Amino acid sequence: MLRPAEGLPRQVLDFVKQRLLWVLTEEEQTRNDLALAVVSHESDDIYDLVIRAHALNEFSKDEQFDALMTGLKRASNILKGETWGKLNPGTLVEEQETRLFDKISEMEAGVYQSIGASDYQLYLRAFRLMAGLRPFIDDFFDNVMVMVEDEALRRNRLALLARLTKMFGSIADFSRIVVEKK
Repeated sequence: MLRPAEGLPRQVLDFVKQRLLWVLTEEEQTRNDLALAVVSHESDDIYDLVIRAHALNEFSKDEQFDALMTGLKRASNILKGETWGKLNPGTLVEEQETRLFDKISEMEAGVYQSIGASDYQLYLRAFRLMAGLRPFIDDFFDNVMVMVEDEALRRNRLALLARLTKMFGSIADFSRIVVEKK
């Protein structure tokens, strides 16, 4: 693993990551946005980033991928410029937000377990777990108004979305992914 703390200057790591981006897109035919999502992640473990990119590339072929990314982008856009506090599950009001919270809580351990393991199958498993969130995310956005007048309720809903985006962001910078309009 290459880390700046071990004496390697940040510029060298950035150069290596840029070369990795080229290898992934030009040599291995990984979609540019997927490779960029992985290489832009804060991790400096080059081998692990390659494994993540391969797993994300495979996951992108899933029929739910674009819809899942659309929901995630929606959550990220709502969070821009907003502030929230600590998530308080006891004050979740709507059934859809409670179900989303429960589903996130259920799968977080499996997702976080994959990070840094440099294991293709673990990353694929994490992506598939996250794909299982799609109906819960859709249901949430179809039935729950996030930006309500009640500040405590709004901040709690924002905190729920922040927890969701944090889990996804632990593996890759999903804001870099381009969603294909169909």
